[in-house]
Amino acid sequence: MNKKAFTITEVFVYILALVFGAMILMYGYNSISEIVNFGEKAIFVKFQKNLENSVTEISALPGTSRIKTFATPINFEKICFFDYTKECGASGISLVENIQNTICDSVESKVANVFLLPLKENDLNIPKIELTESQNPLCINIASGSLNLKITGKGKTALIEPAE
Repeated sequence: MNKKAFTITEVFVYILALVFGAMILMYGYNSISEIVNFGEKAIFVKFQKNLENSVTEISALPGTSRIKTFATPINFEKICFFDYTKECGASGISLVENIQNTICDSVESKVANVFLLPLKENDLNIPKIELTESQNPLCINIASGSLNLKITGKGKTALIEPAE
């Protein structure tokens, strides 16, 4: 009978190799996660600047109406716009009560009037937004990271509507 057994040194080398392999995999996973998070933050900042610039630009052109498409971070499902000149009226949003209160507090204190849902700390303050009487708030579903809006210039403000 010819039996070959592992020596203590070989067992130790195999265990050490497994530990190092696991550490390399964990480091790689963490690095990739950080890159993805950084990319999502960059998309959000670009979306924020594009939306603010579009509303500001078009608000100064009375009667001008444009349909704009914005790329949004993929982890958001809905966006809600509020008009600072109207009462909060969060009854149009089907959210948990404490989120409605948080949103209304932000709108009434004029801290923010654009909210991406699910709610995180990514609310925006765009004071030149105007909504029609029946739309406060105006909530639009975001499909596959793309948002289409019709923006109409009113002189000092811009009317926001969903693009058809």
